[in-house]
Amino acid sequence: MPEELSERKPQEGFEWQITEKVKETHDTYTYTLLPVSTSHRFNFNIGEFVTLSVLLKRPTSTGGFEEKLVNRAYSIASSPTRDFIDLTIKEEKPYGYINPVTGKSDAFAAYFNQQVKVGDKITLKLNLVKEHFLWKVAAGLEKNVAYWSGANGAQSARSLIQYMEDKKDPHLNLVLFYSNTKLYIDNGNSDIKQGEHQPVDSLNVIYYN
Repeated sequence: MPEELSERKPQEGFEWQITEKVKETHDTYTYTLLPVSTSHRFNFNIGEFVTLSVLLKRPTSTGGFEEKLVNRAYSIASSPTRDFIDLTIKEEKPYGYINPVTGKSDAFAAYFNQQVKVGDKITLKLNLVKEHFLWKVAAGLEKNVAYWSGANGAQSARSLIQYMEDKKDPHLNLVLFYSNTKLYIDNGNSDIKQGEHQPVDSLNVIYYN
């Protein structure tokens, strides 16, 4: 990322704009975001996450809709070596789900994926954790990494792979164990840019279900 960064505290929140929305599967989208100005840019490390603050309309048990500001945390799915942030958001509960206890919908992703579009601006807050699970890799203290990932770990794994692509450190090696019992691939509308990044020779993927 560029050296000129915001003097704001990470807890204050930063405004970023969605510049691209890519459908990964039937219930998962990846969003690319850029800061609205230099003062809203911040640094981050692999393995870190951000909290999104978004105004969403969600149904209630009475048949109406309630609009409120909703916060949800997601791991960053892109490398800190790049000028943008990617967030991959999978629908954890179906659209229209009503919590029987509260009488309201407490789902986030289904409404975010439907209501948020390219050009929208959202607030991000970087959640700083001194010793997150990849901090030793980010600090260069660990070079041989075994990474177990399921549906909830794919974002950080993607960030790490991109980081390896960009750093080209011959001593950094990754064995990725990935499990997805409901694998679904939809390439109908995908636009894959060939040759944009070189493959990582030191990456081995072991898939299991």
